[in-house]
Amino acid sequence: MLAFQRTFRFADVQLSVRSEGPVSTALSERCHPKLPQGMRIDWCTVATVTLDCVAGARFAVGLTLQPAAEAGWEMDQETGEAFDGTSFCSSNGDVAFVAMRDPDWLANRFALRVVDASQGIAPLTVTYEAAEATSPIIQIAIAETMRPSNEQEALSPCFATDVALDF
Repeated sequence: MLAFQRTFRFADVQLSVRSEGPVSTALSERCHPKLPQGMRIDWCTVATVTLDCVAGARFAVGLTLQPAAEAGWEMDQETGEAFDGTSFCSSNGDVAFVAMRDPDWLANRFALRVVDASQGIAPLTVTYEAAEATSPIIQIAIAETMRPSNEQEALSPCFATDVALDF
């Protein structure tokens, strides 16, 4: 199931979920994460998918990012505490970030076991198995700052996506 697909100025972003059990309707919404003074984003979006898993059920999550080459965007993998992300920087200085909770965090939070996980920059693919009946919540957050005027503003999309993701 393609849970979220959208083309942004910097990349085509696709989140897919394959599950043995029911997948609730995916929700995508603009959000306004609280940022420290001096940080700024132009927009932020969070996509959320909730699954209903019985014990032993397996599901796979895939995140594919295709950078917009014609616009001069470069991408790089970033990690933080409990999240994995990809930064996008344009030749004119615009900065965007796509993040999701890392596999270990999701496994611990929702009684899951990581069966298999890809390493490195997107595409990211993780297969989980439910240790017990659970309803895991899979989210991605996406934010952009156009023409940041300083380093703090340039770091804002990364910070905003981390704040926007549920704990």
